Amino acid sequence: MRTFHCRVENIKKNYDHIDLHINNACGWYKGGIKVTPFNEIKKQIDSSITGNILITKEMIPLLLRASGPQVVNICSMVGTGYRFSPNTLYTILKGALEAFGRSLRNDLKDENIRVINIHLGQLEDDEPIENPRIPLSDVVKVMELIVSVSSNTSIDSICLTPAKYYY
Repeated sequence: MRTFHCRVENIKKNYDHIDLHINNACGWYKGGIKVTPFNEIKKQIDSSITGNILITKEMIPLLLRASGPQVVNICSMVGTGYRFSPNTLYTILKGALEAFGRSLRNDLKDENIRVINIHLGQLEDDEPIENPRIPLSDVVKVMELIVSVSSNTSIDSICLTPAKYYY
């Protein structure tokens, strides 16, 4: 926890504001919940849920000093309740981040901080491709769109799925 505070204090010392804060959650342990050790579950919850909440809380004063502050949560289709992953921990952590974004949006509505949840389907990676996946360049384009939209427009959620949906 000490490292967390040192990094946050370093950001606050070196920057008078931030325009964009991005949260992500990830908890994957091969084999699922039955074989995931307790300490791994706790570590994933601490980093993906508690960590995102605490860091976001610490960044709010810097966001409030920006002209068009935004918080973006990188969620997942499997965390929405419409799709489920074969990995329980991943589904729970992504779902918690999605709920955090919806709640934070309401909590900050009078502060002029936009909170956007991006729900991603499976991204391209180095694994052999048997089904189409979302190119990372498309995620970058969506992020560029988010930061370019005027402050008069609200973006609640964006879903990116492969063209041939296979979930």
